[in-house]
Amino acid sequence: MVYHTNMSQGDNVSAKNGEETQEKTSLIVNYLPKSFMQEDIRKLFSSVGEIESCMLMRDKEEGCSLGYGFVNFKYSQDAEAAINKLNGLKLQEKVLKVSFARPCSDAIKGTNVYIAGLPCKITDAELLSTFKKFGCIIDHRILRPNLDLVDPNAARSAALIRFDKRDEALLAINQCNGKTPPGMPSPLVVKFANSPKLKAQKRSFMEFTPIDHPPGKMMVPLSKPFPPYPPLGAPMGFLNNSWNDYNHQEVKPLNANYSNGQEEAWPLFVFNLGSNVEEGDLWQLFGPFGAIKGIRVIKDKGFAFVNMINWLDAKMAIQSLNRTNFKDRIIQVSFKISKNKY
Repeated sequence: MVYHTNMSQGDNVSAKNGEETQEKTSLIVNYLPKSFMQEDIRKLFSSVGEIESCMLMRDKEEGCSLGYGFVNFKYSQDAEAAINKLNGLKLQEKVLKVSFARPCSDAIKGTNVYIAGLPCKITDAELLSTFKKFGCIIDHRILRPNLDLVDPNAARSAALIRFDKRDEALLAINQCNGKTPPGMPSPLVVKFANSPKLKAQKRSFMEFTPIDHPPGKMMVPLSKPFPPYPPLGAPMGFLNNSWNDYNHQEVKPLNANYSNGQEEAWPLFVFNLGSNVEEGDLWQLFGPFGAIKGIRVIKDKGFAFVNMINWLDAKMAIQSLNRTNFKDRIIQVSFKISKNKY
C-alpha cells in the first residue's frame, strides 16, 4: 500500500507522469511465489498482451528466486491493462504487486531507510504513523526478534521503509535519528539502508522485496552461514570465570580497526550464556539493534563476542539487553575491554 503526504493520489500520479517521458511498457512484479519460474511469469502476463521480454530476479550466489521480476510489453496499453488486471492477484501465499518500473534517476536512488530500536511489538499502523509525515511510503517491512529467545520487554524490532524520493528518506533520517519520537521507548537509529555498514545486517534478515527497481545485493535468510569471525582472546578481567572483576571496571570501549580496508567494529562481551546458545540465537538477539560484523560463541566458557559496526547501535544493545533474561539465564552485556589499557 502506498501512503501519500500533502497531496492527493491524483496529484502524485501527475507528478510522476511529468518525470517519465518515455513510453510506459516496463513493469516490475513484486511478491512472486517462491515456486514461480520465469516461464510462469511469461505465461501469466502474455495472457494480457504481447511481451517482448521478462526476467525473474535471482540470488547471484544461490540462484534462488528473490521474489520479484520485470516484464516488458510491446505496447504501453497492454502494460497498463496488466496492472489493472493482475495487481492484487492472490497467488498461493502471495499477493502480487504490479506497477510501472521507474527509470533509474538520482531522485529515486537511496530511498530505503533502516530503523533500529523500535518497540518489540510495534504494529504496522504505529510505524507508518511515525514516518508517513516525511513523504510517500512505497512499502515497509518490520523485522522482529524471535520472542522464544528473548525477553519481549527488553527486545527491540527493526524496520525497513522505502520512500518514494531520496529527499523524503533524508528528511526522515534527519528528523528521527538519535531522537525519541512519541510512543517510542528510546532514541531510534535511522539511516540509509543501502549504507555499506549495513551489509552484514542485510544478510541477517529476511528478503525485503524491492518495489520499483532492483537494488544490488539482496538479503538472504538467517539459515545462510554467517561470515567468518576472527578468533578473539578472552577479555581482560575475565579470569577463572570471574565476571565481577570484569564487570566493575570502568573502561572506554574498544574500537577495533580491522586491516585490509575492512570496517571498524565495536566488540561486545556477552556473559552467562547457556551451553545451548548458538551463533544464530545471538544474531537474532542483537540483529534488530544494528549491523553486525560477526559473532563468536565460546560455549565451554559461557560467553560470546558480538562485533557491531556502529557504536550507537552497540550502546543501544547494551542498554536494552544487559541483565535481561535470555533462554532462562540473566545475561550481562558490555563493551569488550581494550587489553592495552592496563
